[in-house]
Amino acid sequence: MYLHPLAARLGVGRACFGLRPPDADGARPWRSVPELAAHLVERLRRHQPEGPYHLVGHSFGGAVVFEMAHQLRRQGLEPGLVALLDAGGPGVVRGQDAGPGDELAGLLELVAGAEEATGMDLGLNEDRLRAQPGPEATRELVLATLKRHQLFFTPDAGQDALAAVVRGYRQAMAAHRHYRLPGRLDRPLLLVRAADESGFDHAEADLGWGEATTASIEIVSVPGNHETMMVEPHVGALADLLRTRLHGGDPLPARRGGQ
Repeated sequence: MYLHPLAARLGVGRACFGLRPPDADGARPWRSVPELAAHLVERLRRHQPEGPYHLVGHSFGGAVVFEMAHQLRRQGLEPGLVALLDAGGPGVVRGQDAGPGDELAGLLELVAGAEEATGMDLGLNEDRLRAQPGPEATRELVLATLKRHQLFFTPDAGQDALAAVVRGYRQAMAAHRHYRLPGRLDRPLLLVRAADESGFDHAEADLGWGEATTASIEIVSVPGNHETMMVEPHVGALADLLRTRLHGGDPLPARRGGQ
């Protein structure tokens, strides 16, 4: 749902598909980036049997669309634009795998991710969450706080949506950390970085994607941080950039992948 502002701003007269993980529709949970990408490629081809396919992925979605582009090429199909939006490449994603853990651990991870991405202090530390009278009150406090800051949820979202996001967030982070490049893609990559704090300040400029292509990688900065680049008022700059590339506009000077 957080992709709606970008899709609405693109206005390029093209079909725009927001692809969800299979478990979001009640199907069997996925376990890895390649497994998730294979499911999404299959769904994409049901809507559009032939390419080119323009692929745009934010954060963890960057790894997914890169893997989708690889799988499309192996099937003899043509990826078009491959755009990675503030997405860390393999080896750049920080942290360690979370174990099964309890619900509180998952909520704290979600809060920490939101704070790191936005630079906000949401005031939801472990002591405060443990002080709540019960699990339902804890979930409601986290959900209400995230809604108030317009993070992750629509105003009418309930606790079931929170549970799904926590589960999906932990699963995505683990899959991202374990992802390894299947090889170098023979297509240019567009890496769009958030101009403000995004958790990648100590990484290389290419966020680990330089070895991922035999063509070129273009690195462009847009206003906002990891989260706010996707919403108003900053999403307009991102949409303008993608619209230009979709219409074949000249890229900024790009460097060769791996250099």
